[in-house]
Amino acid sequence: STTVDQELCQPIPLDLTAYTNGTANNFIWSTNSNFTDTLNTNLQDSVLSITPSGPITYYVEVSNGGCSLVDSVVVDFIGSSLILSANDSICAGESTQITAQSTNPAITFTYTWAPDSVIQGANTGSTITVTPLETQYIVVTASSATGCVVQDSIQIFVGNIPNGVVEATASEYLVAAGSSVTLNGAPNGYSYSWTPTTGLASPNSQSTSAFIEETTLFTLNVSDGICTKSDTVLVKVFEFICDDPFVYVPNAFSPNGDNENDVLYVRGNLVKEMVFRVYDRWGELVFESFDRSQGWDGTFRGKELDPDTYDYYLKVTCVDDYESIIKGNVTLMR
Repeated sequence: STTVDQELCQPIPLDLTAYTNGTANNFIWSTNSNFTDTLNTNLQDSVLSITPSGPITYYVEVSNGGCSLVDSVVVDFIGSSLILSANDSICAGESTQITAQSTNPAITFTYTWAPDSVIQGANTGSTITVTPLETQYIVVTASSATGCVVQDSIQIFVGNIPNGVVEATASEYLVAAGSSVTLNGAPNGYSYSWTPTTGLASPNSQSTSAFIEETTLFTLNVSDGICTKSDTVLVKVFEFICDDPFVYVPNAFSPNGDNENDVLYVRGNLVKEMVFRVYDRWGELVFESFDRSQGWDGTFRGKELDPDTYDYYLKVTCVDDYESIIKGNVTLMR
């Protein structure tokens, strides 16, 4: 057998002894069970004098020429048995719990925490709640039953994003499936993260386009690197058909220069491509457009046409890639 396992408060000289009752005459001390190093110079001395600097296990092989045995002794340090854990990144005004844990079941601590000004409730116990207003260290003093005293600390990082300033908005809140909207975050000057990321062009930007296929609740997280606050925005999808009332041509217009209904346009914000043709009563093509922003002003070859009823043909492809053909007539009024 060897000297009993040791628990130390700090490094001190130790005499470790291998007891064989005089039956062994050769002693080899090592830091590992494979005995790749030898700590003692006198192999006939059963005592190893050493000052360990940290937790360690020493191994000894004793022999008498015909038989050998191996034993070990553990040297532990009280300070090495204390671990502090917490959510160490919070926002100003928030609370977090700090827990002290002994990794050695044989060591029992009593705890005193500081500073009192940020501790909620008692400043004793293995777990406390703190509400610091700025980044600072929380210190614990742990005392063991053997009289050892250990101090440790943990830094709690505190960020400061003011309450109520984080806002997620959308350029449109009710759209057809297959539409694109722009999501915007506030305030300026922080890091941003949008979820879910499906359909987003730039999920880590303050502003991003979003391709909407179904009703989606987007969450915006805003962070200063420590504190994170969030907001949500809901973009709903409505049932859409690539036809009237979502796509249509007015049944009349009056190109008389009064700036009211002077130009005939194809109506429908969800039109992606189109072919729009207008014919007079004799079937002659008097107007053609492939762009919804280009409407008919009631002229043909530079001349104003007479009030009359004109036929139109409209072929449209909408944002959902559905194609529709619409035919009808429109009345030109002066």
